[in-house]
Amino acid sequence: MANLFTQIITNNIFLICLLTWFVSQSIKFFVHYAKQRQLKYDIFLSAGGMPSSHSALTMAFTTLIYLDQGMSLLFLFSVLILSLTVHDVLLLKRHTAEHAKILNLLMGKKGRKVGETVGHEPLEVIAGL
Repeated sequence: MANLFTQIITNNIFLICLLTWFVSQSIKFFVHYAKQRQLKYDIFLSAGGMPSSHSALTMAFTTLIYLDQGMSLLFLFSVLILSLTVHDVLLLKRHTAEHAKILNLLMGKKGRKVGETVGHEPLEVIAGL
């Protein structure tokens, strides 16, 4: 088990992807602070916002696999995962956010609010890439 942990924490691809996620979430935190002048620490672990950490992470992984292995089967599979991720954050999550807004309007002040910052704008996804 210790050997597996050592392999994980010494794997450059894993570490760079983890760093990519951390940096993109940190940027999201500072962008929110710049706009709102409010420290909101839960933004660091949230989905949605600028930049898309989903697209940043999958783009970093795809790039690193290409640099490591070239045009391999793993690279082609990572391109497929990248395409699905970008599609998901642009369309499916955006529709979820729109549904959340409608639910909040229907519930009015009576019910618990549903989170509306689920999806990404195209610019947020591009910034993540």
